[in-house]
Amino acid sequence: MTIALDPTREFVRTKAPGPKMVPVLGLIRAARRDPLEFFSRMAREHGPVVRFEAGLHPLHLLNSADHIAHVLVQNHKNYVKSAYYQKVRPIFGAGMFVVNGETWKRKREFAQPAFKRHKFDSLADVMTDCTADMLDRWEGARNTGTPLDVAAEMMQLSLRIVFRAFFGTDFQGRMTHMTEALTVIMEEGERRIWALASAPTWLPTARNRRLREALRTFDECVYELIELRRREGATGEDLLSLLVAQNMEAGEAAISDGELRDDLMTLIIAGHETTAMAVSWSWYLLSRNGFAAGALREEAQRVLGDRPPTAEDLRELVYAKQVVQESMRLYPPFWTISRMAVEEDEIDGYRMPAKSTVMLCPYVTHRDPNLWDNPEAFDPDRFSPARSAGRPRFAFFPFGGGPRICIGANFAMMEATFVVAMAAQRFRMRLVPGQDVAPQPMISLRPRSGLLMTLH
Repeated sequence: MTIALDPTREFVRTKAPGPKMVPVLGLIRAARRDPLEFFSRMAREHGPVVRFEAGLHPLHLLNSADHIAHVLVQNHKNYVKSAYYQKVRPIFGAGMFVVNGETWKRKREFAQPAFKRHKFDSLADVMTDCTADMLDRWEGARNTGTPLDVAAEMMQLSLRIVFRAFFGTDFQGRMTHMTEALTVIMEEGERRIWALASAPTWLPTARNRRLREALRTFDECVYELIELRRREGATGEDLLSLLVAQNMEAGEAAISDGELRDDLMTLIIAGHETTAMAVSWSWYLLSRNGFAAGALREEAQRVLGDRPPTAEDLRELVYAKQVVQESMRLYPPFWTISRMAVEEDEIDGYRMPAKSTVMLCPYVTHRDPNLWDNPEAFDPDRFSPARSAGRPRFAFFPFGGGPRICIGANFAMMEATFVVAMAAQRFRMRLVPGQDVAPQPMISLRPRSGLLMTLH
């Protein structure tokens, strides 16, 4: 892939500021220990562009909303998925999450029709039915005062919704196994991203055996459903039926079952992780802010009364949406994005060499005091139209941006808004005292030791 740049343009040779540390090893050791604190400190100490020596090609942390817009939108053709994503290719496959260029474009165009607004509006009943089942089950815990790990509960709920919406089934009897398998896959993916080297998946190590078992669990379920949809003629409204139907009509342009599996892996991970973590952190933050929790309850009662929401209610659940947005500001589900420069570029007067990596960190930018007043505070009203006016587009980018913005962003926001509003109709949630709640930066940002809460 070649990017047409002005041949007369002269690039500056200035290196961006950055910490002095042993190349590669120093960065990996510092980032592994506490990546959220480390990259936040680097932004405070060195400014909007931070350079790290990372071997043959440097890595730059970009913290300015303007710089992020440059990479994701204005010069996006020069910035492709970085080598860090290739480290997880043996696990995630060649889905939209890792591929570049024409392969990515073809996959995106293939899947896009299934994510049109009118398609997933019809799935509102799936979201609310699954949520109502969970809340009914929670009544038992409320009556006995039994604490629940709401992060684990949300992983189960969001995965069930994804399976119902994407596959037309909730894998009854296999849900726990699928949740456990995806956790193993996510943990191994994050470990490989930060590792200097990883053993090939075929080596018979204990870690690889555990990973292969998780992948086998996932693949058996997905391939079984692909074959079932093909036999049935793919006439359903679930995402898999739509994709299989498109594939059957595509003729020579059809993709293989393996490619379809890889894309479904991407969609499942993004689809359930984003919503589960956004809602889990929402409940944690609401439990610490009685005013916000009361405002959410008032809106839910005023808009919904005792009934479940519908797609038409989404525009009225303004505060519920703001709660989710503020949760994703403080704890963005996918806390970092990286790209590789195809050709040399210049950002803010600093040289970005060809093949160097740029890192965009929503966790850092979302807490930048130059962009946000009192950035550490939980304040859903900061997303009101009046207070959002004039805010740079990429001050807030939990779903990325530009051509590669998350394909399921609207689906995730709809689901998260419904779940938060429905829970507020029925319960007040209180954090069990004595917990050390801290984010664990895997590929997504999960509560490190779960999130125990009681229901009232």
